Amino acid sequence: MSLTNLHSRRETGATLVEMAIVIPIFLGLIFVIIELGLAFNAKLVVDDGVQSAARVGAGVGNGVDADLYILDELLEQIQDLSNNEVGILSHVEVYRVNADGSADLGALNRYF
Repeated sequence: MSLTNLHSRRETGATLVEMAIVIPIFLGLIFVIIELGLAFNAKLVVDDGVQSAARVGAGVGNGVDADLYILDELLEQIQDLSNNEVGILSHVEVYRVNADGSADLGALNRYF
């Protein structure tokens, strides 16, 4: 066995050990990036749905069935979320706003 052949075998073993250390870290980092991207997408979908529902609520005003229209719009906007992401919303609060823009917490409706 020549000296160069022995040296290349050692290098191959060292490369395998380095790959065994680096690949799990690299794959973990990739999966974390994917999960964060999915969570950020779900947050954007919910934020967009809330904004659209608020627009509908402003248009409907103080109607008797205003909450129904608001909740329908919100559900329509977040229907693209997968089943395990729907649990992001624990409840929805709908309340009237005074003329100055402050919340009238006496007219708060909470839906679970």
